[in-house]
Amino acid sequence: EIYDIICDLGNGSYGKVILAKSKNEGKKFAIKVIKKALLDRFEKQYEIHVEKYCLAHLSHPNIIKFSKAFQDKKHLFFVLEYCKNRDLGKLIQKIGPFNFKLAQYYAAEILSAMSYMNKYGIYHRDLKPENIGVDEDMHLKIMDFATANCVGKYFDKTTMKFVDIPQKEYEEASNKMKIDKSGG
Repeated sequence: EIYDIICDLGNGSYGKVILAKSKNEGKKFAIKVIKKALLDRFEKQYEIHVEKYCLAHLSHPNIIKFSKAFQDKKHLFFVLEYCKNRDLGKLIQKIGPFNFKLAQYYAAEILSAMSYMNKYGIYHRDLKPENIGVDEDMHLKIMDFATANCVGKYFDKTTMKFVDIPQKEYEEASNKMKIDKSGG
């Protein structure tokens, strides 16, 4: 797939997000460009694997859609759904406080997505207006899963994949945590 870069959408701690248009489909995408050197320097490889795992495994109308990932020698690229109206923080700055009905509607969209994620043991842990995209139809899309927690999974460094923790080990670890918290 070949993309034409249109413009920068924003900068993050480990790279930037650009707006690009697919030459094959003619569709616009947000491409998260992550500098490998910064991931290495700040030891954030695990967080990137968490983000990719979450994006690739979640499919909900209020979660950003993941198209693909690829890399070159210096960068990782995540091709994501483009949110034309940027993020919830920018929307609030632009239009001011929401009326009750709109706030209620957006709260329902967020809760629906959170409930869906939690059903699969994924907990976002950094939900804020800047991490919630707003698409062209004004629907919300939760994004940026780098700090998410995937309960019942561990990252196998030999296969570079997330795998299920065997149920017996998971229960033993959960019971140990309950004992430790109670002081016993």
